[in-house]
Amino acid sequence: MGLGESGTRAEIPAIKVRQWLNMWTDVQFDPKTHRRRPDEYFYIFTIPAPQLRALCGIYRRTTAGGTLRSADLGIQRRHDPSRSDEIREYVQFGYPWSDLGAAKRASGEFNDLRKPGWLPTSIVVNILKRGDPREGRQPAEEDLVEVKDLSDQEAIIQLPSTFTG
Repeated sequence: MGLGESGTRAEIPAIKVRQWLNMWTDVQFDPKTHRRRPDEYFYIFTIPAPQLRALCGIYRRTTAGGTLRSADLGIQRRHDPSRSDEIREYVQFGYPWSDLGAAKRASGEFNDLRKPGWLPTSIVVNILKRGDPREGRQPAEEDLVEVKDLSDQEAIIQLPSTFTG
């Protein structure tokens, strides 16, 4: 993916995946309760992590504000700091070294077990549309990412024309 010249939009090729089951047609959707009918497709694409971070608004979840689960629009599970520590150890040192106790790690005897810990997994990103509210705000028009369907199986993700990476 290359970034375009000023005023042009960088494009990312995407695979369009139909996710809709016919039985979902009978489900009652009510946007007032944050249950609008979802799109029938999701998209799979790759983007470098620094560019994804530059495009995203990320909000840490906390229970401090007392937000009801029904009012919490995020799909991410609540943050578990100890689980984050486990994942960090795995990414830095791989398995099985990441599961060793502190004494075995410190001994140096098991350093041959260290290796990269790859996480070949997807990150779910909600691409906001015009008028989609988040925490009382809406994305600025010039910041919108747009999805252009090319066929039943292909799409293009268009980055904002102001995006420089």
